[in-house]
Amino acid sequence: TKQMDKAQTEFSKLTAHPDLAVAAMAMEGVIRCLQQSSKGGEVEAFCQSKAVSPNPGIALVASSELGALQFQKAGSSAQALRASMNTLLNAVVKYLPPKGSPLSKYHAKALWNLGQCYQQLGALSKIPDSQKRYRFWAIGAYSDLIAYHPAEPLAVEAQKKRKELMAIK
Repeated sequence: TKQMDKAQTEFSKLTAHPDLAVAAMAMEGVIRCLQQSSKGGEVEAFCQSKAVSPNPGIALVASSELGALQFQKAGSSAQALRASMNTLLNAVVKYLPPKGSPLSKYHAKALWNLGQCYQQLGALSKIPDSQKRYRFWAIGAYSDLIAYHPAEPLAVEAQKKRKELMAIK
């Protein structure tokens, strides 16, 4: 629609804002506009192009959203899950937002999805050592989410997942 296109244009302008949080929130606005419009298929390409941004806030939002999209599409494909895992690792390693930052939700989401990827990869593996390694990595992702973002709603879910995984022998 014309309103969605206009909103997307305005959000796009703000992605160059010098304040990382403003730029990242504008990035979220562009993504939401693409999802709501008939251009939903462009979200992945848009996020791929922004995941390499020199602005760490933009790169975090783009990588977090791209990794989530890749994870949703991956199903039981180990190769696709590893691609999602790499994108999510890129998101969590490049930029850790300060406590209370509006960007924390993207970092938390990336850690959550990373833990989910590890769990899925472990479930697909037929090698017991690999299963243990992926479980260990999933516990680590959930633990980081809890430690870095205790106020985020996903932290509660991460605590449950971590407890569940730690109970497995």
